[in-house]
Amino acid sequence: MTTSMNPIFQPNSIDVLFGPGAGLSTSHAGNKIFLRLVERKKEEYHVSDAEGRKTIVREIVNAVRSLNPPGRFLVRRPVGRCWHEASVAKTFIKINRALEYAYNRCETSDKSSEVNGDYSLEESSIDIKRMTKSLKKKKKSSLSYDSGFEERMADKGKP
Repeated sequence: MTTSMNPIFQPNSIDVLFGPGAGLSTSHAGNKIFLRLVERKKEEYHVSDAEGRKTIVREIVNAVRSLNPPGRFLVRRPVGRCWHEASVAKTFIKINRALEYAYNRCETSDKSSEVNGDYSLEESSIDIKRMTKSLKKKKKSSLSYDSGFEERMADKGKP
């Protein structure tokens, strides 16, 4: 699989668009096809070993690339309004994340509906976002603050 760094000004309808937010990337036809493939494979992916997971990711890549016209995995360039093909590594990472997210969303939704009755999928995804933000903040604060730093600096005569 080779990737092209040539600018793509107009993605075709089958391309999968990688990018932040839920705007264009979730409403684009190619992304809808991609998400259906992910939904079909999420259970199998979850129970597979590392080699099986790689195979599932390759199957999804091949399914998108075998569409007519062939689908591509595109990333928006940071500067300008054009796209370029994602690297193989980035494509695999994004597909792995999509499969994990789809499975976890399903699991969270099932558990919450058992506890809360009619707890919606939208509410559960909001909870996941909140939990993720909270965990990131905790991780940053535990990594960034060294409790002995101030004492060592005071011993060296620095405020």
